[in-house]
Amino acid sequence: MSFKGYVILLCSLVIAVTLITLFIPKGKTQKTLKTVLSAVIIISLFKPITYLKGKSFDSDDYSFLYVQETFRDYANEKYISLNENACLTILKNMGINDAKVSITASESEDFFSVKFAEIDLSGAVIIPKKENIDIKEEIKKSVSEFLRIDKEAVFVN
Repeated sequence: MSFKGYVILLCSLVIAVTLITLFIPKGKTQKTLKTVLSAVIIISLFKPITYLKGKSFDSDDYSFLYVQETFRDYANEKYISLNENACLTILKNMGINDAKVSITASESEDFFSVKFAEIDLSGAVIIPKKENIDIKEEIKKSVSEFLRIDKEAVFVN
């Protein structure tokens, strides 16, 4: 990568980070994500220092890729956590308390997508808001609509 290409990449990174920080919710998540994104920018700034010290700018330095992979893992964990909490809220609105939700997501291209969700009702307190309904089917329907996945990808135990 040439120096010009690096400058363009760095500017693009700063713009992307700025846009991401505009859309994250305020609170603890925002502070954590801003810290991680700031670290990514700072680490990417160290690349030209090796160039100025006489090393090749195109060296096989994969530290930026490691940071990118770490950030991707963090983003995947946050994505799963936010969706699990949203599913718990959906279940509480249906009258189901103390259920456990486990979501499996995978990365495809440059975004994460939910592959399946598992809902464990053992130990849950169920007070249905409607009578004469199949609660498992209602859970599958509501969760699959929220996560935008097929009903068969929602497992209720």
